[in-house]
Amino acid sequence: YLYTRLLSDAVKQLRTDRGFSLDKSDLVMKAFKPLVSVDLPLHTNIPTEYVPDKTMRLSLYRRIADTQTIKEVDALGNEFTDRFGPLPFEVENLLYQMKIKLLATETGFSNVNIEGDRIILRFPEGKPPSFMEISKPFGRIGKTALWIEIPDEHKDWKPFLYKLLSQIFEKQSTN
Repeated sequence: YLYTRLLSDAVKQLRTDRGFSLDKSDLVMKAFKPLVSVDLPLHTNIPTEYVPDKTMRLSLYRRIADTQTIKEVDALGNEFTDRFGPLPFEVENLLYQMKIKLLATETGFSNVNIEGDRIILRFPEGKPPSFMEISKPFGRIGKTALWIEIPDEHKDWKPFLYKLLSQIFEKQSTN
């Protein structure tokens, strides 16, 4: 919850700093990529045992929310390790979730979630992205989403999801 709120506050601040208004038409929204919702069954936070200072934790959440590339997320993870020690699983999950959000943004999905043994990648406003045809090998395409069964050999779905979005991104980039 805190991460989502901080991310929302950061976006509002960015829009204000750059002189964008939330009232304007499409012209305003073209300056930003669509917001992506990532709802994964993960514990994500920066534990107080890892970073005791509340102000520092808030600053770190903001820095995570401000990342724009996977390289930046990885660099931030390395910095955390150097400054505070090995990453707790909650921080690893938080950084992983940010990577998924960045990949989903680049590939044109509006929502990523896990339901049972399926990954569901939803399209913005129910409109499939332009790469819909190249996505067929990955799963079943509907009017609102791409559904992918998690293979039995991928009980740990995190690497599978990351690889899946990376492959979709690569296919999209080459077409």
